[in-house]
Amino acid sequence: MNIVRAAIIAFATLALVTPALAGGDKECNKTAKKADKTAGKASTDISVADAAKLSKAGKVVMIDANGDNVRKEQGVVPGARLLASYSEFNAESLKVSKSDTLVFYCYNQKCGAAPTAAKMARKQGFKAKVMHAGIIGWKKAGQPVKKI
Repeated sequence: MNIVRAAIIAFATLALVTPALAGGDKECNKTAKKADKTAGKASTDISVADAAKLSKAGKVVMIDANGDNVRKEQGVVPGARLLASYSEFNAESLKVSKSDTLVFYCYNQKCGAAPTAAKMARKQGFKAKVMHAGIIGWKKAGQPVKKI
């Protein structure tokens, strides 16, 4: 019995002392875990508000990864370049350069076309962000659309 009691006390002491020795506490650990989960996302995601502001200022090029049916039904972001196919990123046809920051969007956050196209663009050396809210989020935020 004494061995079991000693083991429990040792384990409890170790559990209490280890976080202090590691230099962290519960709040620091929560923040670190959040940072780990969002690492990489911050540099590739963009909100509708930020995309609209940067687009209006001419600091990003908006890229529509939707199909023709969605474009006809929902419209497009004014000035957006239209991908012929989200699975075949072609910088020449979009008339973009590697110095441009590209913002890809598709229908909404459940659509995978924009993330797929942005990933291909990054592999080709472009700075690419994804506006996950898509054209639906853009419209919901009261941003203008161009009917085609």
